Amino acid sequence: MSKYPSLIFINAPDGNGGLSDDIFSDILLDRLFSKELTALMKPACTADDISARQKVCAEILSPDVLKTFRELHSLISKAEELYNAYAAADTDGCAAFIFVSMKKYIFDFAKAASSAFAQASFLPQRFTRYFASVCEKDGFKAERAENEELYASLLKAREAVLTVSKDKMTVRTGKEETYLERIKKAAAALSLWDITYPENAPRRLSSSINETALALHPDAVAKAKVYRKKYSDLFDRSVFAYRSELALYIRIAGICRKLDSAGIPRCFPDITEEDRIVFRNAYDITLLTKDDSEIIPNDVVFDRSEPFFFLTGANGGGKTTYLRAVGVNALLGSRGFPMACRSARTPNLVNIFTHFPKDERFDNESRFIDEVRRVDEIAAKAGKNTIYLLNETYSSTSEEKAAELTLKLARRLKAAGAFGVFVIHRKGLDQSSVPDIPFLTAEIDENDGNARTYKIVRADGSRGSYAGDILKKYGLDRDSLRERFGVGI
Repeated sequence: MSKYPSLIFINAPDGNGGLSDDIFSDILLDRLFSKELTALMKPACTADDISARQKVCAEILSPDVLKTFRELHSLISKAEELYNAYAAADTDGCAAFIFVSMKKYIFDFAKAASSAFAQASFLPQRFTRYFASVCEKDGFKAERAENEELYASLLKAREAVLTVSKDKMTVRTGKEETYLERIKKAAAALSLWDITYPENAPRRLSSSINETALALHPDAVAKAKVYRKKYSDLFDRSVFAYRSELALYIRIAGICRKLDSAGIPRCFPDITEEDRIVFRNAYDITLLTKDDSEIIPNDVVFDRSEPFFFLTGANGGGKTTYLRAVGVNALLGSRGFPMACRSARTPNLVNIFTHFPKDERFDNESRFIDEVRRVDEIAAKAGKNTIYLLNETYSSTSEEKAAELTLKLARRLKAAGAFGVFVIHRKGLDQSSVPDIPFLTAEIDENDGNARTYKIVRADGSRGSYAGDILKKYGLDRDSLRERFGVGI
């Protein structure tokens, strides 16, 4: 367990449960978050974690706070980059030189962190108080003074010796940035995707060349070796976890700016004890990666009387987009991050499960067997406050068999207390034959040549559809009344 206080968890997660990799790829959130960041989003959050993260997300929208996050991220990123080079160094001289430089950035990070968030909310304030305490310790002060003196002497060797590019050792003149470094900084400032260096960009130097260069400064290198021997065993590299934690908040701030510029509302959900989920005007923000000029929002409502729905309609009508809107917003809200909705109410979700068609290279029989296995694995985890988003599951078998398995699975999940939406194309499954599970459909405009509207509505014949629409139109439905008069409605 790390000694450093997390910026994303009040207490360390217990390791139980958590989201799978599949959900991020199924709902395309891997287009908005790197794999490193989705790993931080997997563990389940307590209600306190959610509340604490919401406060940080609100704070980081301030330009000054965001600037501080970026400065800290830059320092710890450079330190980790140097650590990777240190771990790969093939001579004692190189390792000592890099170790001193790495510790210099660690000290700079700690000093900056010690005053960064004194007036902030709980998580960043705890972070600052920890480093303020560390910076006051005699051992820290003594090693920092020793490091500063040694680092200053090693700077004289910098021109002729080494600079680090990832984990490889290269010679570079002066402090001039490469074009790749400039592009990477510009991309970060614009909240674009991470820019990585080509694998073959740096040229690794032989140990003999490195040692020859270092031999030009024997006194400085000798002192660096002593320093490394004295302090290397005391170094705790778990401090590098801050790089990805800071990056996650920076990424969230970038997404919020994109939502604002696109005119898409954002909100934090009200976390309630109700057995009910309501997202008003929920958007599928993964469409922003396609520069989609018009994203159509939809309402999402699950409650105990209607926790599970079948969704039908023509291809290209918005069914999969609706699933993603539900999944993306449920995931972001359950992790304490802003949702792309006008408003949202939800219990603290335990887990979210998805099953979308995969482009696996199976024949139909093998694919069906694998599909059944995967669905059974996630269905076994169904329970209260879980959501299932299923997209044409069992499509690899016969129509009759698929209809049988689809209905059986939907009833199983509903009986277990789960919420969910199941996109289907099944003959023999409609509201008249399945009265216990309501149907949604992708709406078409009959007055415009059956043009797709990308709105998801109650299918004709489902219970309460007409009356519910009328009440909603005039603001007399349950959720509208609650917004106007309070929780007790």
